[in-house]
Amino acid sequence: MNKYKLYMIFGIVLLGLSITGSLAYYIWSSSTTSISGNLCLPEIYFTGGATINGKLKPVSSKEEGLIKEIEVNLHKTCNNDTAVMNLYLSLDLLPAALQENTFVYELYNGNNERISSGNFSNKKQGDIITLAENEIVTSNVSIYTLYIYIDGNRDNPITMTNQNFRFNIYGEGTGAIYKENVMQNETTTPSNSSSTFLNTEVLRNQIESITIEKTNVVPNDAKYSKDISSKQDGSVMLWYTDKDNNSLYEISIGSENGSVEANTNGSGMFAYLDNVSTLDLSGLDTSNMTSMSRMFYNSKSLTNIDLSGFDTSKVVDMKFMFGGCNNLKNLDLSNFNTSQVINMYAMFMNCSNLKELDLSSFDTSNVTNMGHMFENCKLLKKLNLLNFNTSKVTQMHAMFTNNVSLNSLDLSSFNTSNVTRLEYMFSGCANLTNIIFGNNFNTSNVKNMSYMYNGCKNLSTINLSGFDTSKVTNMNYMFYECTSLSVLNLASFNILKVTDTKYMFASCTNLITIYVSNLWNTSNITSSEAMFKSDVKIKGKVPYDSTKTDVSMANYTNGYLTYKASSN
Repeated sequence: MNKYKLYMIFGIVLLGLSITGSLAYYIWSSSTTSISGNLCLPEIYFTGGATINGKLKPVSSKEEGLIKEIEVNLHKTCNNDTAVMNLYLSLDLLPAALQENTFVYELYNGNNERISSGNFSNKKQGDIITLAENEIVTSNVSIYTLYIYIDGNRDNPITMTNQNFRFNIYGEGTGAIYKENVMQNETTTPSNSSSTFLNTEVLRNQIESITIEKTNVVPNDAKYSKDISSKQDGSVMLWYTDKDNNSLYEISIGSENGSVEANTNGSGMFAYLDNVSTLDLSGLDTSNMTSMSRMFYNSKSLTNIDLSGFDTSKVVDMKFMFGGCNNLKNLDLSNFNTSQVINMYAMFMNCSNLKELDLSSFDTSNVTNMGHMFENCKLLKKLNLLNFNTSKVTQMHAMFTNNVSLNSLDLSSFNTSNVTRLEYMFSGCANLTNIIFGNNFNTSNVKNMSYMYNGCKNLSTINLSGFDTSKVTNMNYMFYECTSLSVLNLASFNILKVTDTKYMFASCTNLITIYVSNLWNTSNITSSEAMFKSDVKIKGKVPYDSTKTDVSMANYTNGYLTYKASSN
């Protein structure tokens, strides 16, 4: 009898332990994406256990529904001050009757701020809902509250009441963050190759290579080391060696946990690196950067940059980013998120060895400045801009200047309704034979068209029928040296506000006919020197006379122009 009593007691104890384990707390374990290094994981407690089940009826407020408290504690044995938490809800039992938009969930933090919400209308049994993703936990104890309820303030099917459901909460994530691992900003933006690198004693023209390391432990053979962390806590270290004794240094940058985080301002970070040919920046975390202005500017020896790991989702400024990288031969930017970028001024200026550039993945919907963007990209033959949204762009001056290898440009996606500057846009594009303008190439706000097609020697036709020039004041050198043009239809041109037409059509040696309409009014032009110089074939009302090349001949009554009614 005593033996049986002992077995019974033992069984009860086991059962009690099992129930206690299921209703106690759930300790969060990091996922497989955990940050390398010494991790310290937060502890997560679910009041009443991790399982949520029951039956609900419609209620007037969330407080009348099911309430689940989640307590998150920073691990007491660790010396960390921040943790990253992910929370998920697995739908283990969800009948069809509860798959309604009135069956809802809401998650609030300790400040009573809602961090996620949704309904179960598009969910099914077996689905997983993300309640919190990369939620930063900084307090020793943080309380989150999950509400699950049927909203009685809306129409509810009668079948919803008292339906059985069972959900489970669990956590996973990226582990703890010990220190910020953030690099310092430059004290001053570098101005030349003799500028120091990241506030160290090292000059930019003394650097041969840069490596992002997985550790901040400085090796014994380092000639120099410095703490370059933003908080000066030793989390990010820079050191250099001279392994081949050529007075050029191999720079290493490493962090405490294997990930070096760039500061918000990356202006000039890798600029003026005269002797660095390749850069592998796959270990650099750029997720908080807002400026990449001049980031690689004038690093003339660079032939290749690995930017596959770059997070550009917060970047607003990319002006001159690759400007002056005249030995850069390959550039893969397919992973770039440019949705927040405002400024792309001179972004690829003087990248004279780039042969192709696919920017079809670029989101340019917020960009306002594209001036000089591709200037002097002399070997560029393929340029995909088909997905460019330019509806907010105001500056396009010198955008394609001296792209001498381009044969064709498809700008059919361009919306230029806010553009005020088009001067030098295609200037020097000597091999350009075709430009495709779409219906939204609107020039109604443009004020300057000087040098716009200057030197486009192979451009035999230009469709300008949709051009509105009513606000333009400057057209000097606009078609200068367009030697393949024989006919120009400018019947839509209203030039009442134009004051400068110097060399406008000069050296168009094969130009025979220029059509204009009654919109062509030259009364405000004050500067017209050599407007028709060397246009030996031109003939309107009268043939060409080399002694008469100014605005006095810019008419269809007794000059070199031919009348054609405007379609506008």
